[in-house]
Amino acid sequence: MKKTPINKKWWFWVLAIIFFPITCLVGVYLVIVNYRKTNNKLWLIAIIPLVLLSIIGFSGYASTINGKNNSSAKSSQVSSSSSSSKIKHSSSSSSSEASSSTSSSESSTSSAPAPSSTTIPSSDPVAATVSPAVTVAPDPAPAAAPDPANNSYTISDGWSTAGNGMVFTKSTSRLYYSKVTNPGNYGYMSQSDAETSGYQLAPKGNEYAQP
Repeated sequence: MKKTPINKKWWFWVLAIIFFPITCLVGVYLVIVNYRKTNNKLWLIAIIPLVLLSIIGFSGYASTINGKNNSSAKSSQVSSSSSSSKIKHSSSSSSSEASSSTSSSESSTSSAPAPSSTTIPSSDPVAATVSPAVTVAPDPAPAAAPDPANNSYTISDGWSTAGNGMVFTKSTSRLYYSKVTNPGNYGYMSQSDAETSGYQLAPKGNEYAQP
C-alpha cells in the first residue's frame, strides 16, 4: 500500500500555520548556513521576506494573547459590577424593610389608647385652691458701657487728645491711638476695652493719628 506524503495530510498544514513564524525563523537559519557554504549573496535576499513573515506571525501571537487578556478583564469587570449591583439591591431591600418596620411600629404606637387621666378630689378645699408660688429670677442688668463724657478728649492745635485711660480705635487696622485729627473717623473707648476687643497700639503715627 502506497503511503500518502506528509505534505498532503491536513494536520501537517494546521501545524504549519500554527508554527508559521517559527518555520520562517528556521528558514532564515538555513539561508544563513547556505550563504556561508556558497558565499552567494542571493541567499541574503531570501532572508528579508522570511524575517518579515516571522515578525507578522509573532505579532499575530501577541494580538491573540492580548485579546484573551482583554476578554478575561472584561469578564471580571462584568462579574464585579454584577456583584456590586446585587449588594446595592440587598442593601436597598434591607433599608426598605427597616423603614417598613419603623412605620409599622409608629402606627402601632399611634393607635395605642392614651392613658386616661383621673382627677382625685382633695379633701382639703384650701389645699386644692392654693397653688405653689413660682419665683422668677430677675434678668441681670447689662454692664454699663464706658461713658466718654467722663473721660472726654481735649482739642488743641487741630489734634484731639484722648482722656486718661481712653484711646481712639480704628476698626479697619485694629489699632488704637492717643490723639487724632478727625475723631469722627475713629471709635472712642477705654484702653482696656480696646485691648480686650483685639486692638493693638499703633507702632507708628502719621499726619492724621499718633500713638
